[in-house]
Amino acid sequence: MVLVLRGVEYRCWRCTGTTVAPALIHPEGLGFAGVAVDLSDEPALGYARDVLALEGHPIAATVRPRWSRTAQSTYLSCGCLWCDALFGRFFIEEMVSAARACEEIGGLPVLAQTRRPLIEWWLMQACG
Repeated sequence: MVLVLRGVEYRCWRCTGTTVAPALIHPEGLGFAGVAVDLSDEPALGYARDVLALEGHPIAATVRPRWSRTAQSTYLSCGCLWCDALFGRFFIEEMVSAARACEEIGGLPVLAQTRRPLIEWWLMQACG
């Protein structure tokens, strides 16, 4: 099965650079966009990081545990490609929700398209 990993453009609050943060994953074909799994929880985001690393994508290195003053905890998060500032989970979720509401998931940037075993998709469904 071919999985498509999409992101959202995120403007960094610290350096104002733009990074495409991993946001959701779905099977190939826009008809599957309705079953896309958001990468808002750690197992799903960790999977996306691993897929990006296998593809040699530089964004993989920006997904790592970081301390959040707002959440008062450390969690797996996306960060700026240029200065490594934490990208708040809430803001990424808001951008994904807006794309879903407007049925514009197909317009989100593609970070990777890769053939993965079917079992991985079923596990992603369980996480999301």
